[in-house]
Amino acid sequence: MSQDDDHDDDYEEFPVTNLLDYFQKNKIVVHGIFSYEGRIIFLYIQFITSGLSIFLYVPSKFILKPDSSVKNYMHISMNEDDEEKTPESIFVPQKLSGKSDKKSYASSLSRFIPLVEESKYKLLFVNKEMIVYINRYNDVESFNLNSPFNKKGYYYMTDLESFYNAGEKLEKELLNTEILFSSRVYNTIDSEMLGLKEVMTKMVNDVKSISGRVCNENFMTRIKRVNEVIAKYQNGNKQLTECIEVASKIRETNFETMIYLEKIIFFLKELKDII
Repeated sequence: MSQDDDHDDDYEEFPVTNLLDYFQKNKIVVHGIFSYEGRIIFLYIQFITSGLSIFLYVPSKFILKPDSSVKNYMHISMNEDDEEKTPESIFVPQKLSGKSDKKSYASSLSRFIPLVEESKYKLLFVNKEMIVYINRYNDVESFNLNSPFNKKGYYYMTDLESFYNAGEKLEKELLNTEILFSSRVYNTIDSEMLGLKEVMTKMVNDVKSISGRVCNENFMTRIKRVNEVIAKYQNGNKQLTECIEVASKIRETNFETMIYLEKIIFFLKELKDII
């Protein structure tokens, strides 16, 4: 359940029709209403004066319940599922692709938390089956959608209280936030990319020659040879000590190779989903 339920002790119920009327009077279009256990959690709205879209989060202290006034809007109920305990791995088939995707989007959003932790505008991802978002306490939470939604993408999100407090200034504030956020992200990307191009070039060159079969054959051959030498020199002489050190180094190198290649494969699988 959302952390807001642990922080807000005073509850007040409001007719959702009043909010919908407010939107209509202020040239705001409602493209989606999302509810959980009989309470509206998100509203997806768009300012027709600028085309700007945003999700509104309804804190638990504002109880908005769906009624007959929402029948003309896209209304989607949501549910929460149990947290997926199994980490993503190249060694375990990811049969539950939805959960795997959710973890990927949650991981992506969590990396943007430092940019929005002091802001009332957070980030949210939505597609036909899930909503993943950064909440007011800078944690990533999610919901499953019980019926398909017709949009997919990332959006800014603010809570209903901030929406009311900002009033007519909200659209302008959000447009300014959009410009500042975009500039900060792209400036950071440029500065980071300078040092990462060499890393990417090295990885691309490594990928061209990757062969798990060859790596395994090399390891098996080398460890077999050194074991034969160890078996030959069991009288504790200098050669035995050197061979034991060589065997230890071979195993150490083999582990490093396996872990390195697993990281590359895992990264490329994630890159495949991005592209």
